[in-house]
Amino acid sequence: MKSEQTQTCPLFQTPARFVFADHNNRKHFSCPHCTEFQISVGAETRVASSIPQWRAQLSELARRGNDEKILVVTLPPAGQKHDGVANQALVTEFVPRTTLPQ
Repeated sequence: MKSEQTQTCPLFQTPARFVFADHNNRKHFSCPHCTEFQISVGAETRVASSIPQWRAQLSELARRGNDEKILVVTLPPAGQKHDGVANQALVTEFVPRTTLPQ
């Protein structure tokens, strides 16, 4: 069983708990406000330097998760660029719990 750790929630800035997942490339958070979400270490760094409104939007998005799916926040794949489109800062998607990396 993985060791649970405490940290300030990267989305809502309140005390939260997490366990590492995906070979320590992601953190699976449990936050009293945001409920539950996974975030990659790289995305967490990007979110930390973002504006408060962006974090608030991600927090509200995380709250839309349910018993079947939760929010996963990652960086976009390297080299993925489309002509005429700004670079995507983060990838957010709801992923079935059964397919989440442990």
